[in-house]
Amino acid sequence: MSECIYNQSEDSLYDDNFHDKLVWTLQRFAPQQGALVYNVFVDRPFSFMFFAKVDEIPGKPFAVEQLKEDEFEDMGINDEDAKVYIHRIVRK
Repeated sequence: MSECIYNQSEDSLYDDNFHDKLVWTLQRFAPQQGALVYNVFVDRPFSFMFFAKVDEIPGKPFAVEQLKEDEFEDMGINDEDAKVYIHRIVRK
């Protein structure tokens, strides 16, 4: 299994105009089965629509999963003002 770390700007996830280009990039950077992509952002729950777009790719080549809070170390960031979100995207 190969691993690919893909970090994108939170603002590009927020702006729907970037989603198609980000999906294109994701497909190019994680072309092989088993490629792992992690996305981390803080306090941006409105950005989740990008992951819906990934799930809508024809043939559903990626599985998207939000990690539970007990699956990672938030280094004390999680409080009521700032929440850490980590998503794992795996090429099927």
